[in-house]
Amino acid sequence: MVRGRKTTRDIILWVEEQIVPANGAKFAVDVVSQTLLDIGSKSFTHLITVLERYGQIISKLCPDEEMQLLLMDEVSAYWKNSTQMTAIAIDRMMGYRLISNLAIVKWVFSPANVDQFHVSDRPWEVHSYPHTRRYPACCCWIL
Repeated sequence: MVRGRKTTRDIILWVEEQIVPANGAKFAVDVVSQTLLDIGSKSFTHLITVLERYGQIISKLCPDEEMQLLLMDEVSAYWKNSTQMTAIAIDRMMGYRLISNLAIVKWVFSPANVDQFHVSDRPWEVHSYPHTRRYPACCCWIL
C-alpha cells in the first residue's frame, strides 16, 4: 500500500479494517513500524519524509503510552546495530508529536534499557531529548 502511494487515510482504513481485527493492535504497530522504518532506512532524508508523510498512521495506532512504548521497542529492535539511528528516529518522532515525553522517559527506564546503562549510551542520549528539546508539545503540559 505504501509503495503504491496510497493515501494515509486509505492505509489507516486498511489497517483498522483488515489488520487490527484479525491480528490485534500490537501486531499492527509491529507491521506498520517495520514497514515505515524499512522505507525510511535508506537515509536521514528518507526517514524524515516517511515520518512526515505517514506519521498520522503511527499517531492513530499509538495514541497512548503503552503503544508508544511498543513503538520505541520496535524502533530500537529495527536499529539494534545503530544507536545513532535509534536516537534520531525517536527524536524525530517526538518532534512530530508521535511519541510523548513521558513515554520516552518510561522507555528509557524500562528493564530492557536499564540493563544497557553500563554498555551503551543509547538510553542516556534518548533520555536527554525530553529535557533539552523545546518542542511546543513538550511545553504545553507545563503551563
